[in-house]
Amino acid sequence: MRKIYLIIAILLTITLTIGSLIPPANIVPIKVNNIDKLIHLSAYCLLTFFWIIALQQHFKKEKGMYVFAFFIFIYGIVIEVLQGVLTSYRQADYVDVIANMGGIILAILFFKRFFLKHHLN
Repeated sequence: MRKIYLIIAILLTITLTIGSLIPPANIVPIKVNNIDKLIHLSAYCLLTFFWIIALQQHFKKEKGMYVFAFFIFIYGIVIEVLQGVLTSYRQADYVDVIANMGGIILAILFFKRFFLKHHLN
């Protein structure tokens, strides 16, 4: 079962990377203020959650989960920088980084509340 979570986590990472670097699509017909922040929050929540579920057996202590979450945070920063450097149709936005962090925190809280194994301290 862990293998399916790993595959989902990898696919989410690839999808998020590609989706962050291609030209944005106008898929929301109604103009909603800051909808992209909600998308960031949701995407990074899902990304973090599936990576934690996929790798939880490798965390000797709960601290390992936080270290991995930090790497996801850094990944989000790298994506924002790449948007500003590699594209002319996207821009780096520190508020996106904050939304990403919110998603990471939500995933950790959800995991700790509903899935944390007792062997992580």
